[in-house]
Amino acid sequence: MVFASEMWGLATYTLNVVSQPTGAATVYAKVDTSGSEYTENQAQSLEIDNSSCNFYIKYDNLSDGYFFLGWSKNAAATAMSDITLFDQEATVTLTEGENVQTYYANFSCLRAQSNDEALGSVSANPLTVELGGTVTLTATPKSGCSFIGWKRNREADYCSTDATYEFTTTQQNAGTYTAYFVPGNSVALAEGTEDADNWKVKAGDATEFGDLPVEGVPEGSTVTLKYNGTKKVKSVKAVKKGAAGL
Repeated sequence: MVFASEMWGLATYTLNVVSQPTGAATVYAKVDTSGSEYTENQAQSLEIDNSSCNFYIKYDNLSDGYFFLGWSKNAAATAMSDITLFDQEATVTLTEGENVQTYYANFSCLRAQSNDEALGSVSANPLTVELGGTVTLTATPKSGCSFIGWKRNREADYCSTDATYEFTTTQQNAGTYTAYFVPGNSVALAEGTEDADNWKVKAGDATEFGDLPVEGVPEGSTVTLKYNGTKKVKSVKAVKKGAAGL
């Protein structure tokens, strides 16, 4: 237990550093005084006659498969908005009334990003994911835009076309996941549609029928589906994410 106290005009400032998750890296802190040295995973304290006190924090020895997301104050980050410092080594200032503080170095075995934040946003839950943990990635297109799919480390193929993508992390699938958005709407067949190769579409300004899916269809466009197969079509319906199915 640490205490913050003031006696005879002196103030005690204490800074703790924590790695989240534990073991992702080594974290250090030191007081901003001449001759001070970094100590590993330990609180640093200083008693001075001053209304504030500076400390240095840093991480090192990052474990394979992890990314550094940034530092958060007094709690592990649950969203990127909780991150206040992004450098490996940073300076923090403690002031009277906030004499005892804890800074968390947040790490994850994956990170999520948008190909264009003007077209859509992404989130990861939890934000800090350990190898072997389950994560849910969510892609949210802006109004008038469409989500296409997720790519890991910008590989050629999409690893998922689901806007909400849940999986268990491993050394093999750790990395950076990019959500790809395009302006306009997407028209695609629902997963599992029978005889999918025999469906064609004409959308927007198109004058001829073409293959599905099609992307970037402007809001309010007319979409026409045509089936060239031999099966009997019972019904076709559009669902919210823009797919059509038998």
